[in-house]
Amino acid sequence: MDAARNNVMQMSDFAHARVKAVDTPRSPLDECREMATLRLGGVLHDGLILAAGQFRRMFEQSTGSEICHLYMEAMELARDRAEAIGEAFRGYYLSGFNGKARRSAAAPALGFMAGELSLLDPDDLEVSLAADNMANAIFNACSEELYGLGKRIGLLINQPDLSHDDSPLGPKTIGKAVMDALHAEGASLKVRLLIATQLGHFLPERVRDIYREINARLAERNVLPTIPVGQKRPSTQEHTMQVQTAAQTMSEDNLFGVLQRLLSGNLAPTPLQAPAIPGEAAEQAPARSGLMQALDQLQHGRVESAGLAGIDPAKLAGGQANVLRDLRGGDMAGMMNPLDSMTLDIVAMVFDYIFGDARIPDAIKALLGRLQIPMLKVAMQDKSFFSHKNHPARRFLDGLAEAAIGWDPAEGHEGGLYREVEQLVDGILEHFEDNLEIFEASLADLRAWLDAEKRQADRQAARSAMAVKSRELAEHSRLVAHDEVEASLLGRPVPPLIRSFLNDHWIVLLAELHLKVGGENEVWKGAVQTMKDLIWSVKPKADAVARKRLVSLLPGLLKRLDEGVKYLGLPEKERNTFFAGLVKYHAELVRAGKLAESVAIAEPVAGSAEAIPVIDMKADFEPVEPAAEVAEAVVEAVLDTGIEPETGPLAFKELAGLRRGSWIAYRQDNGEEVRAKLSWISPLRGVFLFTNRHGQRAMSINAEGLAAKLNAGQARLLDAPPLIERAVDSMMEQLQRHAA
Repeated sequence: MDAARNNVMQMSDFAHARVKAVDTPRSPLDECREMATLRLGGVLHDGLILAAGQFRRMFEQSTGSEICHLYMEAMELARDRAEAIGEAFRGYYLSGFNGKARRSAAAPALGFMAGELSLLDPDDLEVSLAADNMANAIFNACSEELYGLGKRIGLLINQPDLSHDDSPLGPKTIGKAVMDALHAEGASLKVRLLIATQLGHFLPERVRDIYREINARLAERNVLPTIPVGQKRPSTQEHTMQVQTAAQTMSEDNLFGVLQRLLSGNLAPTPLQAPAIPGEAAEQAPARSGLMQALDQLQHGRVESAGLAGIDPAKLAGGQANVLRDLRGGDMAGMMNPLDSMTLDIVAMVFDYIFGDARIPDAIKALLGRLQIPMLKVAMQDKSFFSHKNHPARRFLDGLAEAAIGWDPAEGHEGGLYREVEQLVDGILEHFEDNLEIFEASLADLRAWLDAEKRQADRQAARSAMAVKSRELAEHSRLVAHDEVEASLLGRPVPPLIRSFLNDHWIVLLAELHLKVGGENEVWKGAVQTMKDLIWSVKPKADAVARKRLVSLLPGLLKRLDEGVKYLGLPEKERNTFFAGLVKYHAELVRAGKLAESVAIAEPVAGSAEAIPVIDMKADFEPVEPAAEVAEAVVEAVLDTGIEPETGPLAFKELAGLRRGSWIAYRQDNGEEVRAKLSWISPLRGVFLFTNRHGQRAMSINAEGLAAKLNAGQARLLDAPPLIERAVDSMMEQLQRHAA
């Protein structure tokens, strides 16, 4: 765990394996890329040879000079340039594969641009349609294989809802690479379309065999070895309730009447048992006055002055128990008319729910519990407390409960949120009589305090977000460098010395350059080209022209390699060993045109099940070390670059309802429950950044790990409707069950 905490971003083990040292087992994704590229290149070559034979027969059966010329051109290209087209296809396919495998979570934010109307060149449109037709033919033949492949590849690249169009191994990637390769070899438009048509007949069944092999290999590597059978969707028809209650047909304004009837067990609409206030009968006024005076005394903690026996002053002041139950059978019962008694029972049930609400910490529950008497007074004076969500007292209580979610017991009772809530509660107890405006003023004070605290928390959260973003960009650059080296070496015989140099050193240079200048910068492109020139330079030279080109290439190549080695700070001994070996290889090539000690990359060979490690795909919450201080002006800009869970490719059903600002609770290894707020979601990898309310303690987890913890019950989402709404709904449900 300690070692893992050095990484801000926790990727799945599958993705993490892509950047391991070269002497470790290859990652499943690298194996997929190799298998697909090598096998598809071979299948394309065979398809071109067969297409050439078909074009010859078509040429022999044709009479028109123009069509004969077209068939002859297509035949010669497919026959004579099959190897070159396969080589070009491999490059385009690898580029498409790597691009889709690294697709950023921020890409959907640019989706509006793709939807804009644009004018296409007619030739481009025809080529696009030909590629789509080829892709559709492959899809129709491979739909079953693509289902499992999509699930597995989606897991490997952290895109669980991966579509066939976006899959690196998908038919569209193949179709586009074929058309690009034909174009690169100088084929005319008509010839490209003609060859594409023939390949559309040949490729699908062969591609299906490749997909089956890749699926089998991934299953052996424990990548979803058993694809779960999709469960039947539940019926969209709502389950008919056995008991229809009056609450379903009553408006919000009559909610108290509904509660009254449910509590009494009478579901039929009847007049209220006592007149509402104002307008009560004159003989009830003295009792009502005495009742409110007694409640006023209780509110101020003066139990003796209230003239009530059986009320424990400590229990009333502590707020940790439901004292309203004690009022029901005491001296106050004689002061209440039936409607007041019913109101008391309903408010008591509301506080039963509050005391049982796991979202509210116990210490804050005790503060809310001290508001029992004021809330009873509010409900007795104004029955719309239960019906109107914008009632001032109700909104105040909801606001306190919502703010309490992030309270950390470590803060103690002497400052912070606890002290603020305590002061607001004390103010209500001291000043509330029948003026509801005090609740509006208290809520405004609470929100102002929370806003000020949030500004400070956002500043801290922005520092952590910047740290996560920096680590993610570095990780992304390492993946880009890794993929470039893999693609350049794939299928090419390279001496061990050169392979080690590229995998151990040049990959580091590529990663650093990509991080600093990006993938479109000429410096980065130059470093990639230097790598490709190096690989070509140690390739066997079959003729004098190639050897002459090598001689002219070497001075500039060696200079560029030396600059790169100096940048990397390679030790002099290691540097000299590399260049001495390289000079030896080049000398042999120039003299004899052959290459010694070459080792080609073999196609992946399936290993035994015992040799394949079981891969743990879950991630855990990991601490984040914040970056340096950030300027106030950039805090909002940093946090606003985040995404929402459902907008990126990392959408898990378990994350539905999660938003920035959402709170979760999870248990640590020691059993202690920790509460954390979602402060930011990275647009690059979809990593979730959680902080405490102050933004000081930050931790990260990837979408896969968070979804797994929520699904397993190891974490729970604390977001819910406002407190009183939930309390009333819960009460209605209980009363309905009882009435049924």
